Amino acid sequence: MYSAKIKVQRYFFEQKVLIEQFKDSSDHSHTLEESEKLKHLQVVCDLVIQEAIKNYWPPEIVNAIKEYATEKLDLKESVKELRWKEATNIKYKIHGSLDAHLVSNSKQKLDIQEAISFLEK
Repeated sequence: MYSAKIKVQRYFFEQKVLIEQFKDSSDHSHTLEESEKLKHLQVVCDLVIQEAIKNYWPPEIVNAIKEYATEKLDLKESVKELRWKEATNIKYKIHGSLDAHLVSNSKQKLDIQEAISFLEK
């Protein structure tokens, strides 16, 4: 997140708005196009979170979001690059790791932990 001090002046009679950056503000700017792109990415992330809460599989999440964002929100370009990996990462941030879901079967949990340890070597 970036912060900047700005001054907004409205000229009602001329129907104009002037936005200026204060002199002591950080030297950082985004074009309107970049700002819109960032907003769209946040919308896509929020959609992934909403679907991940329902505990769908990542491919289902990605397909549902691509369909909804394209048809209802006109965000085809914003979801074009959405992949299963991003959906998986968000899903596991919400629900925890696979390990947390296996506590009911300690033998299965131990087997999986050993397999993971072996693969990490």
